[in-house]
Amino acid sequence: GSLRFGADALLLAAYAAHGVEGMNEARRKQLTAAELGCGCGAALLALALRCDTVTGLGLEREAPLVQAATANALRLGLADRLHFAQGGLARHVRLQGWQP
Repeated sequence: GSLRFGADALLLAAYAAHGVEGMNEARRKQLTAAELGCGCGAALLALALRCDTVTGLGLEREAPLVQAATANALRLGLADRLHFAQGGLARHVRLQGWQP
């Protein structure tokens, strides 16, 4: 794992924020985002910084990255809206016909 992130995380956040900003206010207040394989949380953190009504969950397999994402949320004042958890998709969702 790595605590680094690339431009792709910020581009993803900008793309998602554009969609959020196009929603009416009532819908924006109900929005929850999820990021699978969130790493240090860059994309979800950037989205929450740009869109102040977004809440979210970041899911990551590696404990050090979950710790880094959680610390980043605390530093940025987003810990009340974002939660980061350790785990893989297969532990949380069973997709029909898909075997991990």
